[in-house]
Amino acid sequence: MELDNYTNTEYILSLIFGGLCDTCWLITYFLIIRRGFKEKTYGMPMVALCTNLCWEFIFTFVYPYDTIQVYLNGAWFFTDLVLLYQYFKFGRSEFKKFPEDWFYPSFVISLVLNFVGIWIITYEFQDWYGNYTGFADNMLMSILFILMLLDRDSVKGQSLYIAIFKWLGTLVAFISVSSIFKFSLLLCFLYASVFVFDTIYITLLYKKTKQEGFNPFQRA
Repeated sequence: MELDNYTNTEYILSLIFGGLCDTCWLITYFLIIRRGFKEKTYGMPMVALCTNLCWEFIFTFVYPYDTIQVYLNGAWFFTDLVLLYQYFKFGRSEFKKFPEDWFYPSFVISLVLNFVGIWIITYEFQDWYGNYTGFADNMLMSILFILMLLDRDSVKGQSLYIAIFKWLGTLVAFISVSSIFKFSLLLCFLYASVFVFDTIYITLLYKKTKQEGFNPFQRA
């Protein structure tokens, strides 16, 4: 994905919205970690966790950004290690649809496939800033959050604020990318898909939280 001939104003807007994106996503991660330790569970679906780890590793160490964003990618990567710890510590009790001895191998297989897939897409599309894979990862995450909610039939490990800050983070990320990169129909499709799935997730989570007797806005 190529950079456009952006103006100084567009570049400044990109930095502002990029900073808002980083803030929203760091809050999202913090809330997931907080809720996970509080309820002794994991809040990031396993496949999404693998995708995040691979994306952040690749765009921190393999294809590092030439901007300050590379340090934020690194911060997300190390934050994801806490989410990884929560998955290994609390996830086995929910690993019921496969034989128990597949708990670790399934993670390793997912991690390897995600790494190879992201690397190939980056190389094939010359997408050195990870826009396509980043938004595809985001779409996958949105779908998996919905499936986790339905599978658990509970708001355990989740909160309305996690869903809202994820939704906001993706919105401002799309604005930031659109400010300086050339128009991409694929990117528009990926963002529109994330918007739809996040809206569904927020709605389902709000209803389920109320159904369980909690005030959605008092449960962070």
